[in-house]
Amino acid sequence: MSENAKTSIFAGIALVLFVLAMSTRAPVADDGGLGLGEDMFPEFEDSFDVRKVEIVEFDEGQGDTRGITVEKQNSGWVISSNDDYPADAQDQLEKAVDLLSGLTKLSMESEEEGDHEKYGVLDPTETKTGDKGAGRLVRLSGADGKVLADLIIGKEFELGGQSPDSRPGDLFYVRVPGQPAVFTTRLQNPSAVKSGFVDWVERDLLNVKGGHQFASSDVSNITLDQHKIKGLEILRGPIYSFKRGEDNTGWGESNGSDLKPQRHELINTNSVDELRDAFGDLEITGVQLKPGVLATNLLSGSEFAEIPDQSALGEMRDSLQDKGFYAVPDRESKESRIEIYSNQGEVRVGLGEGIEYVMRFGGSFKSTTGAAEDDSRHIYILARLNEGLLGKPEFSAPPKPPADVDTNATAKTNLEKLQAEIDKKNQELQSEFETKRNTAQRHVKALNAKYAKWYYAISEETFKKIQVGRKDLVKEKEINASHILVSYKGAKDAGEMITRTKDEAKKRGNDLHSQVTVKDADFAKIAGKESDDPGSKLSGGALGGFTLSGITEDINAGFAAAAFSLDVNGTSPVVESPAGFHIIHRTAPPPPPPSGTPAPGPPGGGFPSGGGLPPGLIPRN
Repeated sequence: MSENAKTSIFAGIALVLFVLAMSTRAPVADDGGLGLGEDMFPEFEDSFDVRKVEIVEFDEGQGDTRGITVEKQNSGWVISSNDDYPADAQDQLEKAVDLLSGLTKLSMESEEEGDHEKYGVLDPTETKTGDKGAGRLVRLSGADGKVLADLIIGKEFELGGQSPDSRPGDLFYVRVPGQPAVFTTRLQNPSAVKSGFVDWVERDLLNVKGGHQFASSDVSNITLDQHKIKGLEILRGPIYSFKRGEDNTGWGESNGSDLKPQRHELINTNSVDELRDAFGDLEITGVQLKPGVLATNLLSGSEFAEIPDQSALGEMRDSLQDKGFYAVPDRESKESRIEIYSNQGEVRVGLGEGIEYVMRFGGSFKSTTGAAEDDSRHIYILARLNEGLLGKPEFSAPPKPPADVDTNATAKTNLEKLQAEIDKKNQELQSEFETKRNTAQRHVKALNAKYAKWYYAISEETFKKIQVGRKDLVKEKEINASHILVSYKGAKDAGEMITRTKDEAKKRGNDLHSQVTVKDADFAKIAGKESDDPGSKLSGGALGGFTLSGITEDINAGFAAAAFSLDVNGTSPVVESPAGFHIIHRTAPPPPPPSGTPAPGPPGGGFPSGGGLPPGLIPRN
C-alpha cells in the first residue's frame, strides 16, 4: 500500500473517531446556554473596529508573566506597554484579528475550574510562580474600550488514546476569561501571533519605514574611535578609519587613521567588508525611554544636550550612567552643554549620499518589560549630515581670454558665450549638489526623529562583530623574492665544500652585488651560477611567496627586514645572516593559475608560504 493511501485511511479514521467522540459526548441539559455550534464572539464583526491588542503569556521556566499591548492612536499604532514606541503592526494585527474571527464553539469539555490546568487554560494574568497549565491570552478591544474578542488558548485537542499524528489538526482547548467553561474550537496557527516586542516593530535600526533605506553597499566610510572614559576625562584610544576605493572596491585608510600597516602588512579588506556588512544586521532587540532633555535636543537638530537646570542634568546623568554612557561637559560651554560618550568608544558609518551614523555602545540591556532578548547591549545612536561624503562639485575654471579680446569683437563674443556655458554647467553641478545635500538632510531629520526618544538595544553577537581591533583589520603581506647566498666556513649549515673565510665571503657578496645592480643585469642567471644555496639556485634564486611569520626569526631577522623593505624589482644591499651573506631581489607575484589548475608549490625548496626556513636555503653537507 502506498504512503498516500495509508495517510488517507488514517485521516479518515481520525475524522470518524472525532465525529463519534463529539456525538457520543454526554449532552449538557438545554445546552446550558452555551451556544455550541455558534460563533464564540458574535459581536465581533469588523476588524476595523479593533483599536487595541493585548497578548499575555506565562513563562513557566522563568516564573514570570510577559506580554505586549498595542494600541491605535492619532499618530498610528504604538506599543503602549513599551512607552508608546511606534509599532509596525500590520502583519501581527492581521494575524491576531484572523485568529479570533469566526470562531465556533465545537464542544464543551468542562465547566470545572479545577480542570483549567489540565486543559492549559489558566489565566496567565493570574498565574503565580510554580503554576502549571497557563494558557495564552489574546484580547481585542474597540475604541470605547469594549472587549470585542477575548480568549485564553490552551493545549491542542487530543482524541483519547490516539497518537499525535491522528489528531484532527487545528483544534484547541480555549476559555473566555472570567468564565469557567472550557470549549474546543478550530484555530489557525495561534503561535503566529507573537507577544515579543521585536515582532511588532520595524527591526532595522538604520532604516526609516517609508523613507531612507540603508544598504551595506552604500557605505563609503567607516571610523572606529576606540577611546575610553576615566571619570569625566576622555582618554584617546586608537582611531581606525577607512574609505572605499574610487572604483567602489577595496578599502584604504582615511586621514587621521592610526592603523598604519607596516611594510609586511596589508589592510585586511575581507575584515572591513565583514564590518561593513555587520551594520546591515543592526536589528532592534529592545528600547527604553530617554530623559526628555536628550530627546528635545536631538529633535531640534543638536547633537549636544543643552541643560536647562541642575535637576535636568542630574536626571540625565543618572539615566545615561544606568545604560553605560557618560555625560561629559563640553569644554567651551562647561556645564551648559553636555556631550554623550561611551567607554566602548564610538563608531561612525558614512554613506556616499551624505548621511553619517554615530553609534555609541553602552552596557548590557536591562529590561523589566520583556522588551529585549537575552544578551543584548544598549546603543546610543544619532544621524548627522556630512557634506564631505557627497564629494565637492568639480567646477570648470573660467576660460582664459585671448590676447586680442579687447580689440576683437568676435573673440570677445566667443569668450562671453563660452563663459556663459561654463557658468550654466557650474550652476547645474551646484544645484545637483544642493539637491543631494537637501535629500540627505531630510533623511537625517527623519532618522533622528526615530532615534531621539529612545535608547536602543542590539544583540551582543552583532556588537562583537563591530568591536574589532587592529589584529582583525590587518593581515600579513606575502611577498615574492629571489636571493643569492654567499656562505663561508663556519657559517650555519655551511657544507664541507665551503672553504672561504667570512671576510672573503663578504667581499664576494659585494662583488656580486655590483654585478646584479648593473643596468639590465639578469639576477636569475647570476643567482643560478653563483649562489651557494643549492635549493634555490636551480630556479634562479627564487624563494617563492612568503610572509614575515613564515621566516624563522632567529636565523633570518636581518633577511626578513631587508626583504620586506624592498619594492618590487628592488635589490637589497648585502645582508648578513648566520648562514652567510645575501643579496635579495624582490619580484612580482606570479599570475594566478587558470581556473581549476592546482597552485604550484614553492620552487626549488624556497620558503613555503607561512612556513619556516626551508632546508634548501642553507647549504647542507
